[in-house]
Amino acid sequence: MVDMEKTIYRILDANLNRGREGLRVVEEYLRFVREDRRGSWFVKRWRHQFREMTQQLGQEKLLSARAAISDVGKDLASPSQPGKQNPQAITSAGLKRIQEALRVIEEYSSPIAPTVSDLASRMRFEIYQFEKELFLSSPRTRFAQIKLYLLIGSDFCPMEKIVELAGPLLDAGVDCLQLREKKLPDKEIFRLSEKLAKLCRDKEKLFIVNDRPDIALAVAADGVHIGQEDLPIDAVRQILGPDRIIGISTHTIPQLREAIEKNPSYIAIGPAFDTTTKPHEPTAGLEYITAVISELCDAGLPEVAIGGITIDNLPKLMSTGVRRVAVCSAILSAKNPLQETERFASLLSCANPPD
Repeated sequence: MVDMEKTIYRILDANLNRGREGLRVVEEYLRFVREDRRGSWFVKRWRHQFREMTQQLGQEKLLSARAAISDVGKDLASPSQPGKQNPQAITSAGLKRIQEALRVIEEYSSPIAPTVSDLASRMRFEIYQFEKELFLSSPRTRFAQIKLYLLIGSDFCPMEKIVELAGPLLDAGVDCLQLREKKLPDKEIFRLSEKLAKLCRDKEKLFIVNDRPDIALAVAADGVHIGQEDLPIDAVRQILGPDRIIGISTHTIPQLREAIEKNPSYIAIGPAFDTTTKPHEPTAGLEYITAVISELCDAGLPEVAIGGITIDNLPKLMSTGVRRVAVCSAILSAKNPLQETERFASLLSCANPPD
């Protein structure tokens, strides 16, 4: 008579092993072919979650149920094996193996360990999205190419001049434009966003809307930037979908680490120096920026330094490892905004590329 509980544990053990093996295949591609820090960070986290599932199910029960030698499927060859001729195909097969293993774990652990079933389900959907972003152009990848990020709005530029000025600034070296508008009625913010979104599309530059995922979605902006008091990243992602850029401002190490776990497209760090844009925020300083850059590098996420950045203090900031900066008054309040933009772009072009 079949011992059904032992059989279930045997199935779970086989699929935990299959999932871990798939992760190793994917990790080698990310580390040695793509040199993808963020992807490697995710694999590390998923490996930890596999260990967590194993612990919850019980290592002893899983090992006791294992029957590798007598497994009738161990000698069956995979018909797809000869077709795996390149690293991408091998990795794609590895991802499919992980997804299938997680589905089995989700189903078979449900009656005996519901928390394991829930974790397997969450991981499976994360890996579906990860697979898409790995082989297509992800929001993070698109954002990682930028150097000079300009915040524009009626605080520093008359509303009727914003679109007129934005075009030449984009031509002069701005890579990403964010509309940061707190004063205008929603209808006017929408109309202004619509014009800026089209302008950026025509010039193949990125357009971000501050705080307002609804407007970003309505005008087909590239993404949205949020602060600590705005909607959480998960809620913004539900509104915008998985293919838009989501950035978040952080000012402390705990905020940074929480943001890394939520997987935004980029993280803004600062204020690096005293700032007129957000005078209520305490200055984080260069020591903080240096520490944060190290953590973001390990996590494989693009940074944007913010707060009080000028052409004079930019070299000192870049010495911390910063490769991208967000500026506002340094350009918009300059005597010659176009010339100042060109100076920023020229200096930033010397920044070292990501490791």
